[in-house]
Amino acid sequence: MADVPVPVGRVVAKRAGGFSLIEIIVAIALLSLLAGAMAPVALQQVTARRIASTRATLDALVEGMVGAPGSDAFGYVGDMGSLPPTLEDLNSAVGKPPYAFGAPGVGFGYAGPYAPRVRAGTSNFFVDAWDVRLQYNGTAQVRSAGPDRNFGNADDLVAPPAPSAT
Repeated sequence: MADVPVPVGRVVAKRAGGFSLIEIIVAIALLSLLAGAMAPVALQQVTARRIASTRATLDALVEGMVGAPGSDAFGYVGDMGSLPPTLEDLNSAVGKPPYAFGAPGVGFGYAGPYAPRVRAGTSNFFVDAWDVRLQYNGTAQVRSAGPDRNFGNADDLVAPPAPSAT
């Protein structure tokens, strides 16, 4: 086989496979910009889900205390005749009379648990989605500290909005 002549003045460079360092740096920079732009959106979604979860928890606790209007669920108040001293009493039968029917056919006594699906924290206290213990003041109103985890400011979540006159 004969050698092919190379034209004079023209050098043909053969490029090695792979990416150059500049190309890799540009790709990493673009990915970093995209991740930085998406982080606040993802954080907002997580916060919105935690707020929705905490609202559902508060509503379940209030329903466990005072029952659900228009249903056969009378709650702790309907069965025991008063509000629970603490939230944890909704799921504890300790020291309470068992549910039984009286002479006129009216039931009375502990028929709980009244909030079995509400998540308790490590100390068996009811907590919100941020693992902060819920506040209860004995008026069928339950309060969460909200996203900032501090009570007494505008982001607190409360159910119901006004204390119940039970």
